[in-house]
Amino acid sequence: MKFVFLRDDDVFSLTEPGFLPFFELAGRYSIPIMYAVIPGRLDEDTAQFLRERYLESPHSFDIVQHGLSHLNHNPNWFPKYEFGPGRDYLVQLEDIQKGMDIMEEFFSGVWKLVFVPPYDGFDEITLKVVRKLGFLAFSSDEFYIAEKGLINLPYTFALNDYAEDGHPIPIPFREMLRRYRTSWVIRRRLLGILFHHSVLKDPSAVFELELFFRFLVREQEKGRIRLITVSSILPRLQIEGKKRE
Repeated sequence: MKFVFLRDDDVFSLTEPGFLPFFELAGRYSIPIMYAVIPGRLDEDTAQFLRERYLESPHSFDIVQHGLSHLNHNPNWFPKYEFGPGRDYLVQLEDIQKGMDIMEEFFSGVWKLVFVPPYDGFDEITLKVVRKLGFLAFSSDEFYIAEKGLINLPYTFALNDYAEDGHPIPIPFREMLRRYRTSWVIRRRLLGILFHHSVLKDPSAVFELELFFRFLVREQEKGRIRLITVSSILPRLQIEGKKRE
């Protein structure tokens, strides 16, 4: 059996295309989600919405930090990063701390100490800063990170593609299914899946995602997977990490 978590990136506004349809769909099929919130762009209505829904059903999703403002600081544009080789320790520390302060202001007592770097961009300094600030886990596309004491929560595949400019674009259910089946060759019990709700701009994209959610529910019913919030498995991963150390 694999433990499966889904991460939805770039959460900051209820008016952002696709967010409410995604939130409703995940709730309808009881799919736990890790919502990666951009603190520097978060509006009060969205913060209140997430906090209230979390308090109503605390085991249905997690709220985590997605950088500060999701800005690209690479002067060469690609590869994009908000935190990476062009930014020194103090600068990264200041920005990530600012993000934490906003998260604490809006989500005190409910958000989880998991850091998601925008664009999956980071360096060793980012990991040291994240660890210093007390984060428990780190989630990106990297299957190995060198920072001891920091739990790694990588995703294996995405339920969207990317345009040339880097913006997420939708994919059909059959491609989602192909990626899911391919991911099973990776010998990891924890399977992370990335999504960007912004691709749900029309009913057809919502329908394709709904087909995949139905498939995941059937997989769970068969005992092949267990859909989880990352917060539910963090204590176990912490114990396993200490044993390896």
